[in-house]
Amino acid sequence: MKVFPEPTKEQLDQFYLLTEKQPTAKHANSNDCVLYYTKNMGFMEGRWDYPISDATHWLMLPDPPTPGLTIDEKLEKDFQRMLNKEFPNPVIERALMEPVLRKFFFRGKTL
Repeated sequence: MKVFPEPTKEQLDQFYLLTEKQPTAKHANSNDCVLYYTKNMGFMEGRWDYPISDATHWLMLPDPPTPGLTIDEKLEKDFQRMLNKEFPNPVIERALMEPVLRKFFFRGKTL
């Protein structure tokens, strides 16, 4: 787990002190979470109704984005598209060529 450095005074002005204002359900994102700042661990996501024990501040969090393809899933999709285009016969050509093509297609491949 990554620990972040102590925030500056300017950064803390954007946060609410837990001793002054408690988060409510209306402050939570779609996962019922807010962002807490703790003395020992730095920033941590947690439920709005269950503050982390050593948290001093909190901030509203945006809703998480809709799931997308991972890099590996996108590469696999690209590979299957190329394979279908180059070798339309799935029984003979693809069965024989796929392992070799897969090896070369994915060698050093990143987005």
